[in-house]
Amino acid sequence: MLRTTKIGQHYYALGLFWQGVFGGAYAKKPRKLALQRARELSKEKYNIVVIRKQDYALGYISSLPRHKIYSLAGSLRLSRKTFIGLFAFETFWWVLGAPNGAIAEDACYATQAEAENAVQDLRNIYAADAELITCKSAGETIRYLQQQLRPEYPLEYLANDPAAKSLRLKLAGLAFLLLCAVAAWNLYGLFQEREMEIARRNMLLAAEQNKQNLLEHPEIYFQRTWQDAPSPRNAGGQCIPAMLDQALVEEAWMLTGMSCLPGTGLTLTYNHSRGGSFTKLPAKARLISPTSAQGVLPLASLPKNPAVSLLSRDDAGAELYQVVQELNANLEKLSWEAPEQTRRDGVLIFAPWQRGQFTLANAPMQSFLDLSIFKFLSLPGLIVSEITWSKSGWTIQGVIYAKP
Repeated sequence: MLRTTKIGQHYYALGLFWQGVFGGAYAKKPRKLALQRARELSKEKYNIVVIRKQDYALGYISSLPRHKIYSLAGSLRLSRKTFIGLFAFETFWWVLGAPNGAIAEDACYATQAEAENAVQDLRNIYAADAELITCKSAGETIRYLQQQLRPEYPLEYLANDPAAKSLRLKLAGLAFLLLCAVAAWNLYGLFQEREMEIARRNMLLAAEQNKQNLLEHPEIYFQRTWQDAPSPRNAGGQCIPAMLDQALVEEAWMLTGMSCLPGTGLTLTYNHSRGGSFTKLPAKARLISPTSAQGVLPLASLPKNPAVSLLSRDDAGAELYQVVQELNANLEKLSWEAPEQTRRDGVLIFAPWQRGQFTLANAPMQSFLDLSIFKFLSLPGLIVSEITWSKSGWTIQGVIYAKP
């Protein structure tokens, strides 16, 4: 909800809906991108815009006054590191989240508890060590902002085309008719005012209920990637026999590497040795340099994983480290990404799981020959993405999904 406030000699707007400009056809046309986004969210009736180089903001206001109104979030001098701010005003609380200078959160809350919950969500998403500024009184807020503000990025009408002008004329005519109706039918107008207030409250209740419904089942808005991939056992059962079936020397070309994508294909890399023919390459291989050739053997698609209940992130990491220990292997990397996010009906929704990537190397050769390594890796939400072999040994690239 857009709010305005006066700080010093200038007016500022809070509670705008910010979006990033990431490139593509609209990279140099942020206003066109903003207009397209406003049309997609037509229910919000966005009619004003704030344009910056790296992002833009949308909002709704019945009419812009003669004096300029600047974006409060855009006017703050922010550092390049992640900034999170919690600011108290007389009748509301304002939360600002800006990762690396880009504005991601510009929201107003009725209570301190709601605002503090929003701040905690931002810290969970970005980084616990982000720069956090907290002003818990209106006076403290004004003193801080006066030192940091530089009036920039005023609110503008989103569209100035003939259609928009026509709409404003129609609204002006409607307002005139309403004024005439109120003057002629004063009692009826009072009744209508009461009915409109009831309708407004009902709309607010409906919006809040819609928000609760969206947040109760966030999983329906994100793809369960681990259920579309084959199980680790099926992945190993397909790749390992296919890899072991390849000759180390073919037509005097030495096999130096293999990479298997389960359910997709097996890529073979060869190096030329003296006497090897350049006209008779290994089967399905093609020359990629004067000393090397590469071939791809297609593999059949594999059944998808059955539905499983994911482990927590801590439990998933512990299980994976236990597997590595039992195999006497090395886990070269295990990194977790932030949960995916999307916005529906103006509500920011986070996926109830995280994606972790890992590389497992130096496992015993026997565990690949008898496929026991893939039994160990049969953890909930784990995907074997790629199996590789080279002179240095066997390596498994994988992904594991877990609850935050």
